[in-house]
Order: sequence, then structure tokens, then C-alpha cells
Amino acid sequence: RIQILFEENEVEERHSSGLTSYLFTMDTMDTMVDVDYYVSVDGLQWSPGQIPVKWVTIPLVFWSLLYCIITKLLENRCYIKIKDKTQKVLRFSPEYCCRLVTFIHGLVVTTISAGLHIKHGPVWDNLGLDNKPIHNLVLVISFGYFIFDFLWCCYMRSEGMAMLAHHVVSLFGLFYSSYYQQYGAEVTAVCFGAEITNPILQTRWFLREHNLYNHTMGIVNDYIFVFSFFLLEICCWQLLPLQGHYHQ
Repeated sequence: RIQILFEENEVEERHSSGLTSYLFTMDTMDTMVDVDYYVSVDGLQWSPGQIPVKWVTIPLVFWSLLYCIITKLLENRCYIKIKDKTQKVLRFSPEYCCRLVTFIHGLVVTTISAGLHIKHGPVWDNLGLDNKPIHNLVLVISFGYFIFDFLWCCYMRSEGMAMLAHHVVSLFGLFYSSYYQQYGAEVTAVCFGAEITNPILQTRWFLREHNLYNHTMGIVNDYIFVFSFFLLEICCWQLLPLQGHYHQ
């Protein structure tokens, strides 16, 4: 969003923070007009009603390549799973590699989302505003990941309808905010709250696979998960609508 200033007998072009404003000549009194103007800031901001194809394909290709690299690195490695004093040599499964990708996605999205809300203020101060480039960054990263994971689940047939429906709803929300360039603050806040416990959940699964869940690490991980889920998913998300209504 920029301002266009109409001033008598003067024309000037100015550049500030990657945005451009113009001073146009008018024969009438000075007039200040606010207009919507969308420019490319590092390529991560675009006009409503479109999503650049590259920002759909690049994240999708990235997560797919990351999965292939992890699979390649682990295909010749084995680990020992001890159960009932019997050693069993198991290969890393495709699900193991996919959950590593999910773990990394959770860390990336929560880190960026936390940083942007610290820099631009809490979500209730930005309700209904146009997306910033940093919002679009989180959206395209998650959009590419959920497309990858949805296709992986369909190909492997490892998940039921509940998980597939979860992915479809998530993709719709990310697409809506990206397409209309609105509600970026709200959607990224949801991504932060939903994904911050995901690495903990994946760690729990990894501990089970390595037969470490019943040890101290598993107990500590469960306590962290319960505390984080209660604090963020229940307490904070119940206060968010009230805070938003108060600030409006």
C-alpha cells in the first residue's frame, strides 16, 4: 500500500523500501489519495487473484528433493531394534523419511512464524490486513509441503480419510490467503500454533521406532508435548478471538 500525492506543478518519483510513490501535477488543491498498489518485494508479493506458478512449484520441488535425498542417505543404513532381547535389523521405511521431512517443515515454519509475529506485532494487531512478503513466505513453504505430503499419502495409502481431509482443508486455507493476499497474519498464526507441537510429536514416533520411548527421553518428550499442547492449542487459541474482538 502506498500513497499517491497530487500536488500543483510538481512531478516527482520516489523510492523507499522497495515501494514507489508518485507526485502528479494537478491544477487544483493538494489532494492525498490512498490506493492499493502491489509490487514485487523479493518476488514474494503479488496482486490478488493470482499465485505465481514458481511459488507453488519451487517449495513442492524442494520438499520432494529433500525427501529423495533423505531416502538416498538412509537406504543403505540400518539400525538395531531390540525387543524382548531379540535383535532385529530393520531398514528405514519411507514413512521414517517422510516424518523427517515433516519434522524439518515444522521447525522451519514455527521459526519463521514466530519471528514475523515478533517483528510485526501480535496477530490481533494485523487482523484482516493485506499479506506481507514474510507472510507469503510461510504460506508458500507450507503450501508446497502439504501438496507433497498429500501426494505421498495418496501414493503410499498409509493414511485414512481423516488425514487426507486435514490436508485438503489446510491446502484450501493456504490457497485462499495466497490467492486473495489477505489474512496472512491469521493463517501464519494458525501455522505456528499447529506446527509448533509437530516436531515433538514426530520425536515421539522416532523414539518408539528406536525402542527408546519407555526411557527417560520418552517421558520428558511426552511432558513437553502435553505442556505445549495445553498452553498453545487450548489456552492461547481460546484467548485469541477475545483479544481480536477487543482490539477491533
